[in-house]
Amino acid sequence: MISSYHRVRGLFSIAVAAALLLFYALAKLVWFPSQPGFDGLLWTQPSLAVKALVLIIGFYVSIVLSSAVAGSVRRDAGLAASGLGLAIWALRGGTLQSVLHQWPAASIYLSMFFELLFYLALFAGGSRLLDIFEKSRRLRPDALIDGVAGQMDCVNTRLLAMATQIVVTAAVLALFCQSDSIKQTLACVALAGWCGAAAAHSLFTVSGAIWYWPGTLVVGMIGYLLAYMNPDGLAVGEIHGTLAGLARPLPLHYAAMGPAAAMAGYWMSRRWQRARIAEVGAA
Repeated sequence: MISSYHRVRGLFSIAVAAALLLFYALAKLVWFPSQPGFDGLLWTQPSLAVKALVLIIGFYVSIVLSSAVAGSVRRDAGLAASGLGLAIWALRGGTLQSVLHQWPAASIYLSMFFELLFYLALFAGGSRLLDIFEKSRRLRPDALIDGVAGQMDCVNTRLLAMATQIVVTAAVLALFCQSDSIKQTLACVALAGWCGAAAAHSLFTVSGAIWYWPGTLVVGMIGYLLAYMNPDGLAVGEIHGTLAGLARPLPLHYAAMGPAAAMAGYWMSRRWQRARIAEVGAA
């Protein structure tokens, strides 16, 4: 008999695998990127409208399919799995250095800012879709899945949780993201997003993943604006400064790993919260 532990991880793994296969097929279909291994920005692609439309449709189709598979694991599992599916597009692209060599102007950071804003809107739409599923009882809220009852959170507490997520995520990225290597940027974004969400929820126990995953994308937008205002090293494809690590991951790197890692950190913190409640009840 399959244990609950293995069932949960098995269903989520299947959802992630399906999302990766879907986005791999879509990348081949629209030939993203146009120069594999070099151009990692969606905003600079030829036939941008077609590729963006395919990405949007594919993302929401992935959410529906992934939620059908893993929605019983976590309410937001479909959104997290679909975000991880974008890693296929990120891995097919290049690094920040290749982007700066191709577009050696400070305005490229503004393009990256707006591309990341596009992904933020994409995930927000996905989150809204999950709200519709929950209201129609196709998904259950986290409180019914893990037994940690929700609480009435005031606006100030939610804002403090989001601010903590942003600060911790930025600090981890600034400390560890010292290279624009794709594997390192993906890993650093994942680590930063997880730490930020886990810390924020542990301090404020605000319910709802929506208060945690946007911060990972906001950090990237802040990093791009700072790089735009101080474009040192642009001519040689490098970026300098204390907070340079915030701008080294490309927008797709943030979108692929940030929200999913933040959701994982939030889920883990809820497990810790449940353990604390159980300890108090047993005392």
